[in-house]
Amino acid sequence: MSSLVSRLKSELANRQLAVEAAYKEINRQEKIAKRDKTTIPPFQMEQMMNEVRFCRNQVQAVEASLAGASKYPPLSFSRED
Repeated sequence: MSSLVSRLKSELANRQLAVEAAYKEINRQEKIAKRDKTTIPPFQMEQMMNEVRFCRNQVQAVEASLAGASKYPPLSFSRED
């Protein structure tokens, strides 16, 4: 496995963790709002949903890069000294 593919796999794991963290933040805010018997302001919910969308788009970008790197591996050049 090339180093590019392994770096992309680790980047994919990091980006998936970011998506998970964004969803956990939304759940946390909803629990706080429920406990305090209030609602989450619409602008704050919109910001959190934008963060989720951004993270998911980042995951899709890394998945596309990984698919490309797996299908067309980078050329390796031999050094002739």
